[in-house]
Amino acid sequence: MLPYTEQHWKAFFHRFGRGEFIDQFNISSRIERNKNIQAIYAELRNITSQYTTKEMMDVCREMDIPVAAMYSIHTIQTHPMYKAPGCSRR
Repeated sequence: MLPYTEQHWKAFFHRFGRGEFIDQFNISSRIERNKNIQAIYAELRNITSQYTTKEMMDVCREMDIPVAAMYSIHTIQTHPMYKAPGCSRR
């Protein structure tokens, strides 16, 4: 998941009842948001760790926050593109 705009961050923190972070991290200012990015990501980890991957992906899609599944070398065979006809499997 990649919330990166002011709107993404505001929607994310409001959705999870953490609206106080919007002012605390000065989300409205890109420069200040970037200065606080480590703390913002720490809070993102705290929130997302309470949910399943599917739950978070569904919520992100509802809020139009970019999100994609990550595949490992062990699970890539389940990816639809890997299963598609003509996919090289060398």
